[in-house]
Amino acid sequence: MNYKSNDDSVGNDTLSLPAKSLINLKINNIKKQIEVAPWTTLLDLLREQLDLSAREIYRGRHESD
Repeated sequence: MNYKSNDDSVGNDTLSLPAKSLINLKINNIKKQIEVAPWTTLLDLLREQLDLSAREIYRGRHESD
């Protein structure tokens, strides 16, 4: 991952992270395209952006069995 300095002056250690990345997921046989920040964990993504709980994830995994 490449990080760019916000300022080229000497002694400035400030780094900028990429704003967001577009990712593709397939969850319970449904394709999703989602923008996420680089520090977002998969668990946070599932809970907060897709409104999935552990129960829903577990149940969805076994529906196709």
